[in-house]
Amino acid sequence: MSLVPSILVSVFSEESVYTAVTKTFGLYASIFCGAVMGILFIIISSWSQIALLYSLKAQDKELDPSQAFAFAWHKLISYWWIACLTGFIILGGLMLFFIPGAIFAIWFSFAYYLLIMEDEKGMNALLKSREYVRGHGWAVLWRFIVLYFFNLLFAIPVGILFGGFPAPWSSMLTQNVFSFFVVPFNIVYLFLVYRNLKEIKGEFVFAPHKKTKRVFLVIATVGIILPFVLIGLFALLFPLQASRIFLMMTSM
Repeated sequence: MSLVPSILVSVFSEESVYTAVTKTFGLYASIFCGAVMGILFIIISSWSQIALLYSLKAQDKELDPSQAFAFAWHKLISYWWIACLTGFIILGGLMLFFIPGAIFAIWFSFAYYLLIMEDEKGMNALLKSREYVRGHGWAVLWRFIVLYFFNLLFAIPVGILFGGFPAPWSSMLTQNVFSFFVVPFNIVYLFLVYRNLKEIKGEFVFAPHKKTKRVFLVIATVGIILPFVLIGLFALLFPLQASRIFLMMTSM
């Protein structure tokens, strides 16, 4: 379902296509079209991934695609909120000392599954994911490494297969064929890891401390603010270089 907007975004992102649209309809119209297609891609790809998670949750029970997508629609906002929290916390950790960001990425990697499988939302989903990973961090890390190399091994032949096609078809086919096969595989793979961790952990009472939530909210705030602070400092300390970068970006 997400392939159509993905293909449109891939085609539009090509410099030749973007330039042609800009010359025909103007810069603002091309920016508007790109923004609309980007938003459409985010909505449909998120919706599809949540629907797949509901299908995994149902397992042996009968759940047709229309029901899965109906359930998924009501979780979109919660899904995006978890994505924002996770992204900003990881970014905050990366910008502070780098290694904490990598640790946070492993801790919170199952938050989406907790949203669907256990109806945990927001910070609770992140912290419960951390609780599942606690004591098994190295085992989870190795499984991520295996997944990474699988993705790499799949990407190489796909890139070779479609690399000879003319632009924009080369990048479009490579990206979308890769996404069509790999994204669902990754979701199922991580679901199996989550289920295994849940079986090992067993039933437990989860009650996150407010202090812990505040700490991670502070880190998320750092992830939001610090990049702008660093950009501002760079512009103040190196105005000539900053102006050149700005001119290069606006002339593209």
